[in-house]
Amino acid sequence: MKIIYFVFIIIVLFSCSNKNNNKLNSKPIEYKVFEGDFIYLMDSSYFIDYNTSSNFQIASEGEYYNLENEFLSFNFEEPVKVYLKVEGYLEDREGIEKNSIETFLIVTKIIGFDTNRTMSLL
Repeated sequence: MKIIYFVFIIIVLFSCSNKNNNKLNSKPIEYKVFEGDFIYLMDSSYFIDYNTSSNFQIASEGEYYNLENEFLSFNFEEPVKVYLKVEGYLEDREGIEKNSIETFLIVTKIIGFDTNRTMSLL
């Protein structure tokens, strides 16, 4: 069961990877606070929003590198998802597949992790 779950995560990661950051939004940016689970695997980060149960890839910009460094400093022994609260906004961008659009979370402020609220991915 753990292997199936891990394979599922890998498939999600590869299907959500995006090298093209062309901005598609022409509407004003709407900043808000997001609470949910942060997942970091193989140099990609994902966020599962508690309010909407939606999954978003986290864009490698804004406060992303500070977020990644803070997460890595916890030195988890296995892949985990951990509670995270951030401020930021969502932005639609072109996906890697033809004519696809993916929604990314752009983090502008890290409010904090809660390492007491983690769950193993294995």
